Amino acid sequence: MLSLHDSCRGICFLSCWTWCLLAPGAGLGHARAEEAATADSTILEIHRGLDGGLVAELPPIRAPHPDAQRKADEHPGTVTILEVGELTGGMQTVGDLLRRAAGLSVRESGGIGGYAGLSLRGSSSIQVPIFLDGVPLNDPSTGGTNLNDLPLQAIASIEVYRGAAPLVLGEGSLGGAVYLRSHSGRHPRTFTVSSGSFGHRELQGNSSLRWKDWVVDLRGRVLRNDGDWSFLDDRGTRYNSEDDLRRRRINNRVEGGGILLHAMRPLGSWTLRTQLLGDYRQQGTPGYSVRQSRLATSSSSAFEGRIALLGPRRSRWQEVSAYLRSDRQGFEDPQGDFGGGATNRRDRIRRVGGRASGAVRRGGGQEWSLSAESATLESEDSVRPAESGSHLRQWTVAAALEPNLEWNRLRLRPGLRVERSEDRFDAATLAPTPTRAATAEIRRWSTTLQLGARWELSPTLALKGSLARSERLPTLLERFGDRGTVQGNPQLRPERGVQRDLGLVWRPQPGRRFQWSLFDNDAFDLIVYEANSPVSTRPVNVGRADLWGMEVEADFGRYGPFDTRIALTRLSTRDRSNRSHARNAPLPGRPGLELSVQQGLHFGPARLQWELRAVGGNYLQTGRRERVPSRAVMGIDLRVPTASLLWIARVENLTDVETFDLWNFPLPGRNFSLALRWKDLP
Repeated sequence: MLSLHDSCRGICFLSCWTWCLLAPGAGLGHARAEEAATADSTILEIHRGLDGGLVAELPPIRAPHPDAQRKADEHPGTVTILEVGELTGGMQTVGDLLRRAAGLSVRESGGIGGYAGLSLRGSSSIQVPIFLDGVPLNDPSTGGTNLNDLPLQAIASIEVYRGAAPLVLGEGSLGGAVYLRSHSGRHPRTFTVSSGSFGHRELQGNSSLRWKDWVVDLRGRVLRNDGDWSFLDDRGTRYNSEDDLRRRRINNRVEGGGILLHAMRPLGSWTLRTQLLGDYRQQGTPGYSVRQSRLATSSSSAFEGRIALLGPRRSRWQEVSAYLRSDRQGFEDPQGDFGGGATNRRDRIRRVGGRASGAVRRGGGQEWSLSAESATLESEDSVRPAESGSHLRQWTVAAALEPNLEWNRLRLRPGLRVERSEDRFDAATLAPTPTRAATAEIRRWSTTLQLGARWELSPTLALKGSLARSERLPTLLERFGDRGTVQGNPQLRPERGVQRDLGLVWRPQPGRRFQWSLFDNDAFDLIVYEANSPVSTRPVNVGRADLWGMEVEADFGRYGPFDTRIALTRLSTRDRSNRSHARNAPLPGRPGLELSVQQGLHFGPARLQWELRAVGGNYLQTGRRERVPSRAVMGIDLRVPTASLLWIARVENLTDVETFDLWNFPLPGRNFSLALRWKDLP
């Protein structure tokens, strides 16, 4: 029986293991991956005051660090740093910001406030781990992360790793990783109110204060969106336009809120940092346009607590931390609109874990980054009794080692991560009706290997490449389904993949950056969802799939009053399985072309930005069936600052085109929003 005691024991064991490795080192410092990713320090500044005593002070929040992306480009992998401080106004979600990165696709299923996942280089959202200050955010049951649940106002920067991500940051993956870093530092009090089309209303506020040795940072928001836009319903007859009619989206209301609290203080030469996060969301679930549900609803609430000790820059340790996360998720479909009969599901998920990390620096530019972590997870459907087979316990322990080796202009970064997991679940989970059954156990090892290289061709030009082999275990949803829209498949095998990429990074001048990359990924036993009815799907293993393509990122910086940024992704996928209907066909839900262009015009302190997002066509099902058309959406926003007030006006889908998401969910037409932000409040 796994318990909190087992997790704590694992954490203590791993901490001791890491300490033994770190102690013999002659000079210890922060890992290069952390230096490359962090734009501003989270360490308290300690200096002597006028009275001669020691004074601890958190550095004030500064403008985006000009060298953040330059340091990231020193990493052998393909990395993009997105500073939230660069927001030009009107961006409301984490997904809006992530669209600026090449190789990344945001997959919506309901417009403003609805579910939004992400894909990297043709991966599924399940294959991309997302971390907030080191805490994994992926849903333990479904494996995905709703980007619209992430508090953008509390995030300072986002690191997008495509291909081989630093293993010391967290688990390896088939698609890459996304790492979010929250704000840390003093900042002026602000309050923002925004309103827009389709009943969108949102309030945000933040404040910071000093109390004795503590620096406290508090941020919060509440939002509501009716989501009642109109769309063209083809009535399920794509090739017959005579029965098409315009309908209004129903049961698409979203409401919720969140709060984030940071507190920091010095602890000797170290920094103690605590974090509390709470988030709540409730929304209707209308489903596809052909059969909208009036009563289906979903809800989610999350609480997260984290405590960390951060070492000074030259300390033996980089970080020692522990966290607790609790999620409650519910889904009700009283009329069975999504198939499988009436559904009432309430999942409770608890995760407790901790990690320790540091680095050993040797002579000759060599540095060995180390990390160790452990976590215990429990999941239970509270609607069904415990004896019905709805309870899962999972314990994982992992360790990672990444040397950073330098010889003149050549840098190599090999990596190894080993993970051990134990699952205990009730076999009756597979049954459609409650039955009593014995507990089943699954024990397994998982290994990730990778190698990254960077060769500095000139002071402004570098050649980069990486090779990685990783695997992903099926999620609970894939194995056991949700007794509704997804039918489980307990015979699924783990996904395995090999990722390769090669690219050039050119930085001719400060503020100007150009990156070009080629990638080629092989996926074995890839898990894809196949429709087995109009409203339900079943995950299956594809024998093999190939994904390859090209990425271009161009940041032209400022030319007079103009600034321009372009991100282009060209993706090709092929199903290499032996299934006759799918052989050599593109994988579903993966468009072949994605383009993002931002063009800004500065006039005085104000800024006007035009943006274009284009997505190529794709298929809804395997075997070139149910084609989803391409889409191109333009937006424009205006940001006008005054002494203590910032005006942000935005128009999205400027040309009012009829658009659908990758999974054929209707998206809103032209919509407007206006936000007022009071800053520097007393």
